[in-house]
Amino acid sequence: MRESLRTFLLVTSFVCCGALFGASTAQAQCGDFNDNGLVSATDALGVLQAAIGALQCDVYHCDVDDSGNITPTDALIVLQWATGQPNQQLSCPIDPTSCQNDMEFFFESVWTPILTDCVSCHNPDGIANFTDHVLLPDSVMGYLDHNFGVLRGLWENNKGDLILSKPQGITHGGGQRLGITPSSVLYDHLVELLERFANPVTNCETTASYWVGVSHLSDMEVLEKAAILFAGRRPTGAEITDVERGRLADAVRRTLVGDHFESFIREGANDHLLTDKFLNRGTSAFNVLKGEYAYPRLYGRINYIEDLIGGEAADLAWQMTNRALAREPLELIVNIAAHERSYTEIVTADYIMVNPWSAAVYNTNSSLSSEFDEETWQPGHNQGYRLPNYPQAGILTSPMFLNRFPSTATNRNRARARWVSKLFLGQDIETLAPRAVDPAALENEDNPTMYNPNCTVCHTVMDPMAGTFQNFGDDGLYLENNSDSLPREYKRTELYESGDRWYADMRAPGFASQLMPGSYRDNSLEWLGQEIANDPRFARGAVQFWYEAMFGRPPHARPLDPTAADYRPRLAAFVAQDEIFTDIANKFRDGTAGTGRNGAHNLRDLLVELTLSPLFTAVGATGSDATRDLELAQLGFVKLLTPEQLNRKFEGTTGYRWARLSDPEEPDLLGRYRIFYGGI
Repeated sequence: MRESLRTFLLVTSFVCCGALFGASTAQAQCGDFNDNGLVSATDALGVLQAAIGALQCDVYHCDVDDSGNITPTDALIVLQWATGQPNQQLSCPIDPTSCQNDMEFFFESVWTPILTDCVSCHNPDGIANFTDHVLLPDSVMGYLDHNFGVLRGLWENNKGDLILSKPQGITHGGGQRLGITPSSVLYDHLVELLERFANPVTNCETTASYWVGVSHLSDMEVLEKAAILFAGRRPTGAEITDVERGRLADAVRRTLVGDHFESFIREGANDHLLTDKFLNRGTSAFNVLKGEYAYPRLYGRINYIEDLIGGEAADLAWQMTNRALAREPLELIVNIAAHERSYTEIVTADYIMVNPWSAAVYNTNSSLSSEFDEETWQPGHNQGYRLPNYPQAGILTSPMFLNRFPSTATNRNRARARWVSKLFLGQDIETLAPRAVDPAALENEDNPTMYNPNCTVCHTVMDPMAGTFQNFGDDGLYLENNSDSLPREYKRTELYESGDRWYADMRAPGFASQLMPGSYRDNSLEWLGQEIANDPRFARGAVQFWYEAMFGRPPHARPLDPTAADYRPRLAAFVAQDEIFTDIANKFRDGTAGTGRNGAHNLRDLLVELTLSPLFTAVGATGSDATRDLELAQLGFVKLLTPEQLNRKFEGTTGYRWARLSDPEEPDLLGRYRIFYGGI
């Protein structure tokens, strides 16, 4: 390196004395230090001076090896390029300002560095929701268009000066924000935004399509993968015929039936709900139901079998009953998929799924065809609890779900609200704002979740939803105190009044700025379930939920730091995925997903859409480089299979079971190797 640098200095000194090497035309100004459209040895000298701090140069011109820093190596590469040496490439980071339409500029230069601070108060539930500047958080579908429209509306109504004055603290209840003054960079961004409102930039011809150069699986290859994933087998003749006749959606849909498909649904749901925890004896579903005080019939059938047949049979009955109780929320989703019921029933179903073993506990009076068959499931009503009129709202009122996501006297159902939002709306409430760590920002000790702006940005969304769980105690029991589920510690305070169901020092039960009607006092989760099902985010949440089940990885998160070296490729990947998710969610909601013949909120059609999407079918790309590799890093259906999926794939493709001769019915992948292969 030292010898190369010495040679470089010798050459550049010759250049400075009057000799000039031939120049080469550069692309995108990379290496063009003096910005004259050519890359020459003069530019190489400028890059060297920038590397040692003698001159200024941005990375978009001078970091020609895309290392994140300007070094003498960059200068040497520019010199070699300028002198025509082969095998040298100039690869600067992409300048985010080189060509940006108005929405790109708004996101990168206004929303991300500025408005994400404003939205803490200026949101529909915030303390500034009475102003003309009400923004949506980035967890709400369509937030960017809405927020861009809010600021453009201010400009159109001759209030553009407020966009510049308020962040400076001029007649602003929130004071100065982010140190913005007329001499700050962020102020310049706001000025440019106003200029763009007057002179819109809607298109950049240099922006390449994300999908250019991406190759895809053939229809038959898509069917092969889908059949293994969903059905654990090779395609059937009927499915192959569908593909040959150009009906890939119909072919994929044919794979979404049978025991293997139901196993896929059950496993995908459990990866989110984690209720299979209760299959184990040490953390059993029996423990969740809290004994015969809460469920008087809990052990009735088991005791009867023990008296009639003996202890060994009773132990087997205990295992089958425990399995039935634990699997109840997963079987609800299986039932919805298998019988093509509306997916909204996961939060609205007025029934609970039971088989002969759990029906006895819940006293459902279900007419089951067999008294002992574990695989016979039917809807029923929970009449086995010690109190009458147990409310039913799908998974929301499931004893297993409520216990898997418990609460405490101080948490007050907030964790439940957070997980319900994340699982069913695709919105993680805790990401609405950065978590404050400055002691000064948290010094308000007078009920900060109600009055401290650093807390209210999340709690105005979370706490009303938490209130709808008011009738269920920390462990998930309904009205555990007979008239309420409030902890004794709170009921001893002066805040409590006889008859209260919820905390007086918290926001009233509600959802998305709506207060829960008083008529739902006894069945508040039924009201919440209906509100969630009617929320536009519900469809998007379903897409994200089942994307993770299919692909084994979370969706792309929107990158937040425009200065990060990988920001542009990560943003491109996010936008491409986001557009597909939005399209699938819209089709899922209006009933045009999949084959388009099965109505709205059809889970099978949602899975068909994900299978037909480029996210699943992409298999390769041409013109790859470091930036492009980052863009495409999570594209295509490549995943580590769970033990259950690997076992189905092994049996489906080979026709054999991987098991010990001494126990041929117990696949090793589901038994002794389950944890080794990543099972939970």
